[in-house]
Amino acid sequence: MGSCSSPLKSVSTSDLPRGLRGLNNLGNTCFMNSVLQALLHTPPLRNYFSSDRHNRYFCQKKNGVSGNVSKRNVDCALDGGHGSKNGSFCLACDMDAMFSVVFLRERMPYSPAKFLYSWWQHAANLASYEQQDAHEFFISMLDGIHEKVDKD
Repeated sequence: MGSCSSPLKSVSTSDLPRGLRGLNNLGNTCFMNSVLQALLHTPPLRNYFSSDRHNRYFCQKKNGVSGNVSKRNVDCALDGGHGSKNGSFCLACDMDAMFSVVFLRERMPYSPAKFLYSWWQHAANLASYEQQDAHEFFISMLDGIHEKVDKD
């Protein structure tokens, strides 16, 4: 029995394709993470968001988040959230933010907490850290995104 004589090949992160980034489990949120990973790597959806078809900054202005904005709203806007003055949330804006962050060269896991919170605003009956059905999440999430994109 011989030992392995070839050393492991070192790979530079710049050689890896974009989008290789895990999602943190926020407590029984693997149902959400698996659906989000699938959607993040769906070319038509990725192309839609990367071509600014739904731009979270434009959407915020359209929803009245301009002028005298509270510190909370500024903080939300800077970190990818989008609480507007009226407290509404936009799943499409959260997807836009997630696509922007996930497809950077960064390799650290991403925490989809803002997306989860926005989804809870859309589907209050499913707002918990308990296990959920991935298909139910998928349908609910697409409904929330479609609802917002249709208004734009």
